[in-house]
Amino acid sequence: MSNISRFIVLLFTALTTLFLVPEDARAQEIQPGDACSTTGRFVRSGGPEIAGAGYLLVCDGSNWQRMIEYDDAANVGIKQTAPKAPLHVGGEAIIGISTGLACDSDREGAVRYNPTGNSLELCDGASWSAVSVAACSDADPDTFDFTDLVNQITSTLVTSNILQITGLGCTVNANVSGEGSPELRICSDSSCSTVLIDWTTSGTIDNNSYIQIRLTTSAVGGDTSSATLSVGGAADVWNVTTSGDCTGSPVPGTVCADGTVYAGQTPDGTVKMYVTRCDAGMSWDGVTCTGGRSSLSWNNGENDWVITGYNSDITGENNTSGVAALDSDSDTSGFQDHVAAVYCNDLTQDGHSDWYLPAKEELKVVYNSKDTIGHFDTSGTGYYTSTEQDGNQVWWIDFGAGYARNWGSKNSARPLRCARK
Repeated sequence: MSNISRFIVLLFTALTTLFLVPEDARAQEIQPGDACSTTGRFVRSGGPEIAGAGYLLVCDGSNWQRMIEYDDAANVGIKQTAPKAPLHVGGEAIIGISTGLACDSDREGAVRYNPTGNSLELCDGASWSAVSVAACSDADPDTFDFTDLVNQITSTLVTSNILQITGLGCTVNANVSGEGSPELRICSDSSCSTVLIDWTTSGTIDNNSYIQIRLTTSAVGGDTSSATLSVGGAADVWNVTTSGDCTGSPVPGTVCADGTVYAGQTPDGTVKMYVTRCDAGMSWDGVTCTGGRSSLSWNNGENDWVITGYNSDITGENNTSGVAALDSDSDTSGFQDHVAAVYCNDLTQDGHSDWYLPAKEELKVVYNSKDTIGHFDTSGTGYYTSTEQDGNQVWWIDFGAGYARNWGSKNSARPLRCARK
């Protein structure tokens, strides 16, 4: 056989191998979900074995994940199975900040993000226009009113109560402005456990959604910061006032800059007396006292009385330190605390550690201003004083009825409000 003949035979054999190999003899093409092992490896797949679809895949270390899918109708899907449009995105899409691209007939239909107005803009073939919400037949919500706050600590971030917005006929804009760098958030429930729009200065809100605002209080005592919240065609002003100046002649109930509350002059002279903002076991959350109010016994809760000898009506500080150092139980071995006195004696709060359980006449001073000081239990349980009456009884004051009693047993459980001066 000549060389030419051999060449013709070899060429025919090669062409036959190339074009006549059955499809089922080809290597299996990679599809989304197939196993892989090299993280970050990319591959393009698609063809006879995957009729009508093609893929750009990435390996996550275990399986091939779909990045792009395209079909024979020229539809492209980004992380989307079986795209149904020329561009079908299976999730969020970010439109970047404008690069200054001109709007002309070649760019009609383009979309850009304007960071100045926090809005999307559409090119109509001649100019960029903001994409706006359609006109609303009822953009005025029912009246809403945030609860103003007073006696707030200076330079502190505080939040308002949460209000439901009702009476809207469509989605409207909400925005907040004013003092203290105010912000708003929009939620789907009354406790804001599900936040739709997190803290920002503006957003959109639907009927029956919930809204809350916050601001940072003034650095000056006795100063008011005001924030205006606008929702559709309605608005409300929220006022937050910081605590007054306790260095001059404050009014009882004034919250001082350190968070303590001025209660009045002590009965033993002209010394200012302060109390904690909340009862034992509770804490201030910026709006009210939260947590469980503690009910504590005067002694260790037993009926094995001991006489302490601390029965001053006016010097609660001395009563407290003395009683706290004594064993409260005459029968039980070891040292048993006088629980109420020890609680106040050991308390460190609002930057102070000189708290004590008020004496009888001191607690009367507190009672006289109970309405302005606030957050007391007025159910009749009564508050302990540090004034002992006899071996098994101490003085206490009922903040509901407003009288002192001397027949309260030391082992009864009662609330406390600690004082300092």
